[in-house]
Amino acid sequence: MASNSIGSDPPQCPSSCGPADFPYPSLEVLYLSMAGLSFFFSVAVFARYNSVKVLNTKVTSDIISNTPWIFYFLFFSLRCVFITVRYQFRHDSFDEWLETL
Repeated sequence: MASNSIGSDPPQCPSSCGPADFPYPSLEVLYLSMAGLSFFFSVAVFARYNSVKVLNTKVTSDIISNTPWIFYFLFFSLRCVFITVRYQFRHDSFDEWLETL
């Protein structure tokens, strides 16, 4: 795949920029923080916004249910974790590992 095509990996940081274990440090931090925030949002929606309190009684109904939003935030969090792991693996070391199998 050409280096300028859509879907290709961004250029790696130079080795003088930081440790070689993190070829994409900005992307890893970005996706890891988005994963943490979206997981926090799913927990917050589940705890605070999935029911209504009326006369000291919690009422839960399908009409006021935010379950789709909870699943959306959970799946988005999981997706961000997978992307972080993908960028964590260096392609050259991953290819060497595959050759040993």
